[in-house]
Amino acid sequence: MAVAMRMRWPGIGAVEYDAVREEVTWEDRAPVGGWLHVALAADDGMEVWDVWESADAFRAFTEERLMPGVARLGIAGEPIVKIEPCHYFQRELIVGGRLLAEVGSVPSAEAYDVFAAKVDWDTQPPAGGICHIAVQAESGTIDTLSVWRSEQACVRFAVDRMKPVADALGVPHEIDGSPPRFSAVHAVFAPPGSPTRLR
Repeated sequence: MAVAMRMRWPGIGAVEYDAVREEVTWEDRAPVGGWLHVALAADDGMEVWDVWESADAFRAFTEERLMPGVARLGIAGEPIVKIEPCHYFQRELIVGGRLLAEVGSVPSAEAYDVFAAKVDWDTQPPAGGICHIAVQAESGTIDTLSVWRSEQACVRFAVDRMKPVADALGVPHEIDGSPPRFSAVHAVFAPPGSPTRLR
C-alpha cells in the first residue's frame, strides 16, 4: 500500500538538508519505491513530505542510505517521522525555479473525495500546479500539500475551480476567509518512471 511519509527535523536547516541530499545521492540513485519528495524550509527546521510505494521501501532507504549518510556527516538529533496511508497524490512535470507550497486539511476522506471529484484535478490538472499529496492522518482528517509555480496560480485555481464547488456543496472555503499560507519549497524530486497519480 502506498504511504505518505511526513518528517520534521527541528534544528536542521537547508544547509544540512543539502549536505545529506548530496551524501545520499537520491537524485542520481533514486531510492527503490520512492515516488515523490517535497522539502520545505520551515522556521524551526526542515519539513519533508514523501510518497512511497510502501512503508517497507521507506524503511529500507532510511536504514541503508539515509541514516548512514546522516551519521557520516555528523548531524545530531533524530527526525520526527509519521508514516500514514497516502489517500491520493498527483504530480505534473516538475520544473525548477521558485516554487511555493500550501498546506491544508479537510475534515474527512469522504469530504475530500466529494470535493476532489467535483473539482476534477485528475483529468484537468490546475494550471501552475506541480504536485498534490493527500494524507490520511491519524486524527481522521485528510492533510494536504500542494506545490505551485506561483501564488497567483493557486489563487486562480481557488477562485475559478474550488470556490464554485465549495459554494455548490454549501461548505466554507478558505478563499472566503484568510488567504492561503505559503511556504517556500526547497526541493522537489520524482524519479524518472515513477507513478504520477494514485487514486
